[in-house]
Amino acid sequence: MNIKVNILIIKNRIKLNNLYTRPVFFEVLF
Repeated sequence: MNIKVNILIIKNRIKLNNLYTRPVFFEVLF
């Protein structure tokens, strides 16, 4: 994983805090 991708993931987790119930999204990335 690149640093930029990790930063985007952190930002998305902060913005989509309410939509945190999406394990498929994290499974595809990780």
